Parts: sequence; structure tokens; C-alpha cells
Amino acid sequence: MELLLEARKGNKEAFKAITEDLEIKMYKTARCYFTLEEDVIKVMQISLKHLFKEIINVRKEEQLLPLAMKFLIKHCEEIYLKKSRNTKWLDYLKDDDNSKAIEYREYRANSITEECITSLTKDLRLISVLYYYDGLDVHQIATLLKKSSKDVEAVIDVARNRLFEIISDEGTKKYNDYV
Repeated sequence: MELLLEARKGNKEAFKAITEDLEIKMYKTARCYFTLEEDVIKVMQISLKHLFKEIINVRKEEQLLPLAMKFLIKHCEEIYLKKSRNTKWLDYLKDDDNSKAIEYREYRANSITEECITSLTKDLRLISVLYYYDGLDVHQIATLLKKSSKDVEAVIDVARNRLFEIISDEGTKKYNDYV
């Protein structure tokens, strides 16, 4: 709480200390949108600057994560839309293009879990990361993404079933045959 008070007064060191854990979660979420490191860093910097300006309105440390994710997702969507208008730089995330999907998996295949998550569609992947990695609850995700809680729960169920299918022996075999 002491760090939050200092950060609210404009202390950059206190802000850095209080957002250290948030940055890891923000990074993972930004990776759902972008594969290029410079894009991830850019969107994180923009979001952290926005959070620093708005921290004066934060009363409890528990409010930081949802607020940070709100800014991050907003800025990710803005940059994603700008990039998607100019180029088709994220085409390789689509499930229907095997050769580009293989390139992407080779680029990001640090672990089987990460590979399975990256095989999900963008919406499934984003909500899964927010729910399972960042620890946001269904209501917080629904608020951030401006969706109903039932829609978010349905997406979580679909993602969970899809991941289970991939990870199971039969799913792994189908997945490897697909690649």
C-alpha cells in the first residue's frame, strides 16, 4: 500500500516496483497479439505510460491488474488494426495456412504448452491467457473485452476443450498429422 501511495504521488521508482509483476502478465497478453518483440515492447511502453498517468485514480493494488490489462488490450487492438490495414503480417496465425503455421510454431515453440496455446484462434488465445496466466476472472475479462460473462465462459470452455484435445494422445497425433 505504501508503494501505491508513493506511485500516486508521481514517484517513478515506486511505480516501477509496483508494476514489476504486472509487466510479466502484460507481456504474455501482448504476445497474443504480436510476434515481433518490438511491437510487444512498444505496446507495453504505451500502456505503462497510460497507467502511470491514471494511477492517481487507483485506490487499491488489486485494481492495478484489471486497469493495466484494459489499457494494454486497448492499445494492442489499436496497433493491431493499424498493422492489419497495412499488411497481412499476422496471416500465419490463421489455422488454414499450414506452411505459415509451421513457421510460426518453429519460431515460438519453446514449450508444448505454448505451442498448444498458439494453435488457438486469436480470441481463444487472448481469453485463455487472460484467464489462466494472468488470473483475471470471467467478469473482469468480460468487462475488458466488452463481452458478456456468458460469452467469455463459453470461450473458456471451447479453449479448454480444444487444448485438451491437442494435449491428449489422440489429439497430439491429429495435431502432428495436421502439421
